[in-house]
Amino acid sequence: MAIRGHLDRLKLFQVFRSLMQRRATGVLTLQSGREVRRAEVVNGYPVRTASNRRSEGLVHALVEEGLISSTEAAQLRALSRQNQTSIEVLVTHHGLVAPRRLRSVQREVARRILLAPFAWAEGGYEFVEQVVRPEVDAEGIDLIDILVEAAARTVTDEIAQTFIRRFAGQFVAPTELLRRHGARFDHFFPAPNTRTMLEAPTRFDLIARTRGEHALAGREVTCMVLAGLAQFQASSQVKAASLEQTPATPQPQSARSIRRVSAPANVARATHSAPPPPTSAPPRHSVPLRGIVPPPSRSAPPRRAAPPPPAGPPRAPEPIATAGPPPLVAAQQPSAPPQHASSGQDVSAGKPPTQAILDLIQIAEAQGRGRDGQTHYALMGLQQGADVAAVRTAFRSLARDFHVDKFMRYALPAAAIQAVKQHFIAINRAHEVLT
Repeated sequence: MAIRGHLDRLKLFQVFRSLMQRRATGVLTLQSGREVRRAEVVNGYPVRTASNRRSEGLVHALVEEGLISSTEAAQLRALSRQNQTSIEVLVTHHGLVAPRRLRSVQREVARRILLAPFAWAEGGYEFVEQVVRPEVDAEGIDLIDILVEAAARTVTDEIAQTFIRRFAGQFVAPTELLRRHGARFDHFFPAPNTRTMLEAPTRFDLIARTRGEHALAGREVTCMVLAGLAQFQASSQVKAASLEQTPATPQPQSARSIRRVSAPANVARATHSAPPPPTSAPPRHSVPLRGIVPPPSRSAPPRRAAPPPPAGPPRAPEPIATAGPPPLVAAQQPSAPPQHASSGQDVSAGKPPTQAILDLIQIAEAQGRGRDGQTHYALMGLQQGADVAAVRTAFRSLARDFHVDKFMRYALPAAAIQAVKQHFIAINRAHEVLT
């Protein structure tokens, strides 16, 4: 079954809330002109996203974060096309990025892809119900957090006043989601705000008088209603309903806007006589999609009485032909991580840094302070006019020393990690210019 419609400024909020309420499973495609975004949804929560813009792809994000170089990015794209293997699998297979860090970047990429269509002035959407098999212990993206951020960024005073006038005379009632996602709302509308005073159904005119800022109160109420944190109702006696009454296994909100996704609700309706429809088929447009692609499926004991439809065997990545950084070792968690001399308040968990690591951080910090007056040759420790071979040799040595993942296993402050990251980016840029 396919559902299609036209997108406007506020329609996408309704589409996402409807998917959550119905616990829908399938593929959502959003398109505006030549821009296309896709999300594979399981039980109302996106588990995989994709975009046809290279700047929103996983490889671009890894380069932007300083986790891989542009040369490694080009090699990954070539190997992905040659072996028909996902970028995620290649990055993990060759140990370029630690798995935990890779998942963090993937979540950020998925968040950007889902937020982008809210800025479209017009477009269209299509949702096709089909079986989507999440990976074992797949993490679904919490759409409420996405809706709160999208509303805070896109709703203007004019849009808010038009929206409020539709429900003139009605009461604004909180939902159960307001308590669970209140911290996210406060991030964009610092307290005291409308959320802190909305303990019972209240008329908007009373909210506006109490707040003292009519326009700001209108934006806050509009954002809460669009995100499902509140709703309009005709009477103050009506019990406020929650969007979370329909989805199964509600969980308390954690620090991350991620939740585990169980087996899709429509798997039980699938027959075993035919394989499921492919979930990696691109939407109907001429531009190829790039984005987060699932790794090969791993075997796991069934969670349901009826076994799911058989899945095809995963494609194993072929051995890489070029040498890359060695695989990363999992970091040990000390009971009390030490403070670094140049540390801020944020110290990452891990084992105590060695003296060699501290020396490298001091070099990165010193280079950061004097980087503006340096040439690319000086930054890489080369004589002016050094040949390309010398540049490549120096880059390989510096990349081994200052690759960001090398420092992620130690208990280091955020400022130190940022200094190393910026130094690695500067080295990568110098290498590209000089070669």
